Amino acid sequence: MKVVDSQQPLAIVGVGCLYPQGSDVEKFWHQLVQAESRFSALSPSRFPHYNDNLKSLFSNWQGSFFETVEFDLKRFRIPPIYRKAIASITGMYLDVAKQCFESAALANIATSTNKIDVICGACFGFDSTYLNALKIEGVASLDDVLLKDKHKLQLLKNLLQEYFGCTSHDRVGEMASSIPARVASYFGLRGRVQAIESADVSGYFALESAALSLQAGLSDAVMVITGQCIESLLMPLLLSKKGFAGTGTSNPFSSQNNGVLLGEGAAGIVLKRLADAQDNGDHIYAVISGFATSTAANGLKYNPDSKAKVSALEKACHYASIQTEDIEYFDCIFAGGESDATATLRAIDSIYSATVKDKPLYINSSVAIYGHTFANAVMTGVLATSLAIHHKNFPTSVLDKNKSVTTLSHQSPVTDNIPHAQPWYNENNRYIASIMGSALNGLNWNIILSNPIESRKTSSVINQQASKRHNAVLKEKNITLDREPIAIVGLGGAFGQSDSVNDFWQDLLASTDHLQQIPNDLLPRKQFYQEGQSHYLSSYAEIGAALRKRDFNLARFKLFPKRLELMDKVQKVALAIADEALQDYGFSDKHQQDVNAAILVASNLSLSKERERVVNLCRHKLNGIIQQIYPEFIAHQNTPNEVEFTNHLMLDGSLASGTASLIAQCMHLPAAPYAIEAACASTFAALQNAVLALQLRRYDFVLAGGIELPVNLRDLVLCSAQMMLSKDKISPFADQADGFSPGDGAAFFVLKRLSDAQRAGDKIYATIDAIGGSADAGSMTAPNAEGQTLAIQRAFAQVKYKPSDVQYVEAHGTGTRLGDMAELTAIKNVYGNKVETYVSRTAPLMVGSVKASNGHTFAAAGGAGLMKTVLALHHKIIPATLLRRKIDPQLPLIKIPAEIVSCNKKWPENNNRRYAAVSSFGTGGINYHLLVSACNNN
Repeated sequence: MKVVDSQQPLAIVGVGCLYPQGSDVEKFWHQLVQAESRFSALSPSRFPHYNDNLKSLFSNWQGSFFETVEFDLKRFRIPPIYRKAIASITGMYLDVAKQCFESAALANIATSTNKIDVICGACFGFDSTYLNALKIEGVASLDDVLLKDKHKLQLLKNLLQEYFGCTSHDRVGEMASSIPARVASYFGLRGRVQAIESADVSGYFALESAALSLQAGLSDAVMVITGQCIESLLMPLLLSKKGFAGTGTSNPFSSQNNGVLLGEGAAGIVLKRLADAQDNGDHIYAVISGFATSTAANGLKYNPDSKAKVSALEKACHYASIQTEDIEYFDCIFAGGESDATATLRAIDSIYSATVKDKPLYINSSVAIYGHTFANAVMTGVLATSLAIHHKNFPTSVLDKNKSVTTLSHQSPVTDNIPHAQPWYNENNRYIASIMGSALNGLNWNIILSNPIESRKTSSVINQQASKRHNAVLKEKNITLDREPIAIVGLGGAFGQSDSVNDFWQDLLASTDHLQQIPNDLLPRKQFYQEGQSHYLSSYAEIGAALRKRDFNLARFKLFPKRLELMDKVQKVALAIADEALQDYGFSDKHQQDVNAAILVASNLSLSKERERVVNLCRHKLNGIIQQIYPEFIAHQNTPNEVEFTNHLMLDGSLASGTASLIAQCMHLPAAPYAIEAACASTFAALQNAVLALQLRRYDFVLAGGIELPVNLRDLVLCSAQMMLSKDKISPFADQADGFSPGDGAAFFVLKRLSDAQRAGDKIYATIDAIGGSADAGSMTAPNAEGQTLAIQRAFAQVKYKPSDVQYVEAHGTGTRLGDMAELTAIKNVYGNKVETYVSRTAPLMVGSVKASNGHTFAAAGGAGLMKTVLALHHKIIPATLLRRKIDPQLPLIKIPAEIVSCNKKWPENNNRRYAAVSSFGTGGINYHLLVSACNNN
């Protein structure tokens, strides 16, 4: 693997965008230069399922909105059945990806084994998400009296299909990660695939994920795209409770401003390491040389703190190896309001007034031009500032003294404004800018951009300074320059009937079968159960591993009853399991206030609470559809007014990143929080980001894990439509394997660098040595042995030991003949003796799958596999895999050689070391492979 400088700046070598008034970068730049904020009303025709009273609430909302969010999908070779199932905005992301791909000339390096990642940022559900929720609720609304006539029930299902659509690919189509996966597939990109959500700072963490992979040498290029459309009236309704008004001014610095206007759009960039971009002769638009946050554990609310803004700016400048006074241009991104505008200007003043009294700063705000595009707000600023540097031109500033602006801006000795666009002159040929922002999750953040000429002249200095700092830290802490293993120092988990990590381990040793008939309150059989083949809006499966413990005790967190009521169930379970992991580690909030921490939660990015609230807002329309078949239907006619009862806490319980923010707030841990989705490989995507962040010293303490509760009506119905589920029980590796059984689960891991854990005397369960990722760039649903092989090979490229040293592999094991065959073939391709002719395996490779006991936990699947493997390493016992049927004789077990672990076995040692691996694969060709080992003192 290529060795690179972990502090190296990153070059922006490709750009793309799509906004209501600008379908490409040239139009975007023209609008920015002229400061042309062209806003219009939010069209009610886009929301046909909402009642007129609700639509009238937003009839006066202004912003930068598309007339329609039905983007072109045909030109991207998406089959008709997928076009009916996937989110409409997929076309928006693909359009931006095409611009990025072409402007960065990625076709020149898009080989069959390229390391080009695709990372997308998003927030809130998609139109496909809400349509699925509405049609399922339409059937679930029926009571026992109405269900006596099965013919009418079928008529209603047909009518719901007609109104809301219904295909076999609906489950895949609503997943956020299907968007970057489809981008990777269309352009033949074979790197990592991730979707990230952190409210209006989603773009920041998407950029951080990209930077970590590039600076660690795992990727050669990364395409980062974020986007936002208003796809339900729930979004503006909830945001209005957090300060967005929709009727304010476009200028966030206006003294009369009561909230900036919302906007829609998408922006994308392609990143490379600066040295690589220069070697390749790439056109470099700008360089990202530093970025940082200042965190606050205050839940989902803005933190207009000038000291926090200064802290983020100073840290970003430190990473960039520049002085704060080197910055000449600021793009300020926040949700508006006098307090945030004042804090922003006060932060800038506090740094510059004492040192550069005669040097004006130029301040602008891209949200004033394009609206606050929420999940896309950070990337809008990055694109706008990059183009200003690229063109060496100051756009017209919205901080115009001819307008009514905050009093502080007049008092500032250093701020200035640009009444019209003008060239950016600099006698030193240095063009350095900062994007300064605040986010709904309490973060203040900063990104430093510069021009490539300045970076080329000073890159060696920057690298030398960074290298000296890095080496000094290593020397001080006796750390080698090799990539440091990451210690797992705390565990928390719940799966099916196992309420804790200890229960989980004991159940594994006892070969407990958690798969049983799903309770009627989770699967209303009269409405939905149809034994046999797949039928629309029905489930042919009734077996799963639902959580036994429905309510975890959260009393110690002293949450208000109203807060608890509005939290999603996923959030409640995650909080309890995260608490278990932190307490297992020995966490004390009194001693962790100053730790540089992050919380990464792998999850479905659209929680059930969000879907429920959209359904309630559309209840009138849904009732009308039901009454076409059942005129006597009167249920829910007196449903409380959802708008009347909406409050500021509802957003907290609707966002997946709200789970991470909730944990941070309840633990009093100022940590960077975000949610991540990579289909069924989500936990490993989160863990890879966590591992890289620790190794590259972005953070010193990370809580990472995954949670999903797929034993629910929605997943049973949608997965049945695609024939994903087993008609009985999941049977990994079996000759009659016919699909998976869903299982509820959550797993969280407390992570630290090994040297730090050893120095602190922490209990170390095991170490994560490497994680490799890849995309198949093929089918969205069929597994691919070549893509999985690539992920495994990339994991081993990061370590010094060999596949023959690994004694056990915890397989993904989804229980389909096609999937099991692809996975065992990939294992053979890397772990087989014939691959390493110079080293023969002394004993068969042992293989197992926890899904046989606990079912498929979707986003938490990798967490279940890793939890089992870590405990097995720690206790030196490999638990048996439940084998319900005969092992498929077609599996290439003999060629490896390998055996399925069918009884508990003592862990064999290899030169006093125990090595293991865990695979986690996801829909859309998303593949991850993790290498883990027992610590020497374990």
